Amino acid sequence: MKNIIYLFCFLFLLSFTSCDSFCLGGKEKKLGNNFRLINEDIYNVYILYCTSKGCCDTGFSVIPSKIEKFNYNNKWIIAKSVNKDRLDNYWIVNKDFEVDLSNCDNISCDSIIKSNIFGPFNRSEFKEKKSVLKINIDLK
Repeated sequence: MKNIIYLFCFLFLLSFTSCDSFCLGGKEKKLGNNFRLINEDIYNVYILYCTSKGCCDTGFSVIPSKIEKFNYNNKWIIAKSVNKDRLDNYWIVNKDFEVDLSNCDNISCDSIIKSNIFGPFNRSEFKEKKSVLKINIDLK
């Protein structure tokens, strides 16, 4: 009987938590301005610009899988991914823009988002672009 009470209390408290806590089993990380790191499994780690409320189940592709390292601040996302040929690709995303998602039928939301994505770069190009843009964060 005691276990049933504990279970009921747990389920009751669980009903008050938001979907964000349990999106993809906790494998979704908010990066700010609708960007999310999605970690489906060891081979599918990517960044989306989310168009859905709550859990990010729809959106525009920003950085393809497989992201191995990333970091972000209030303005930038930087990431290192490995492509199918096992080559390292480096990316920079400017988060400092707005998109009216309710108007995507009339404007190209995808083009607006893509215009704020730089890459893929090789390592030296990435370091140079980070320097030019004065980005003071490092990959983790």
